[in-house]
Amino acid sequence: MCGIAGVVELGVPTVDQSLASRIGSCLRHRGPDAEGFYSDRQNELSVTLVHTRLSIIDINRGHQPLSNED
Repeated sequence: MCGIAGVVELGVPTVDQSLASRIGSCLRHRGPDAEGFYSDRQNELSVTLVHTRLSIIDINRGHQPLSNED
């Protein structure tokens, strides 16, 4: 069981970095083994995405973001 959540905001002056931390705290019960976030602001749109991971299968190679040599 993993968790993913996000917030899209229009017209905010800066991305609230503490928002990702607060969202991660709410999702921690969904996956306590790993957590990460992405936050960006383009023009008047800011996006914050958060994920948590529960390691059950593929414990060593399942970290996010997944990469590919291509």
